[in-house]
Amino acid sequence: MLSYQKETRKTVDEIYHLLKQKLHINVWMDKQGGITNSVTRDMAHAVENAICICCFITPKYQESKNCESELSYALSRGVPVIPIYMAEKGWKPSSWLGFKIHDLLHLNFRDTNETNISEKFQELVDKIYAVVPDYDLQAAIAEEGGDGYYYGDDGAYSEGEGSNVDGENNDEEGDDEE
Repeated sequence: MLSYQKETRKTVDEIYHLLKQKLHINVWMDKQGGITNSVTRDMAHAVENAICICCFITPKYQESKNCESELSYALSRGVPVIPIYMAEKGWKPSSWLGFKIHDLLHLNFRDTNETNISEKFQELVDKIYAVVPDYDLQAAIAEEGGDGYYYGDDGAYSEGEGSNVDGENNDEEGDDEE
């Protein structure tokens, strides 16, 4: 689930499409058909069915009552939350938002642009694996008719191969990095 305030919509749309195209997983986003009748009911349904929630954090996100409700409900249900900072350098969440996410490790998307969106996307995928370790992304990809690649901690891999998409071999013994 993607939780955001409209000022970050362009980047969030790109992330949404990358998650759908590269990983072929279901992603809830209000502007992608997530809101049908009642904003509150649809947001609650999305939270209740999410494996994790990616919150794109800005000062306007902090001011939004809907964003506050969404995040509060997710945390109360134990849904893993990934805070993604989008605001200018130096801004930190405060008030209710600072209180709710102060102990969560965040991603820094403050400088996201067309040239680094793929790198930022990979950071997000790695973080999803970290916060939802039992989630079988491979099964989800296969179920959704994936593109034959999965995205892991050290790059994208083709199914059944020992090398990542960049051609680096990762099957060699003793090649573990600590």
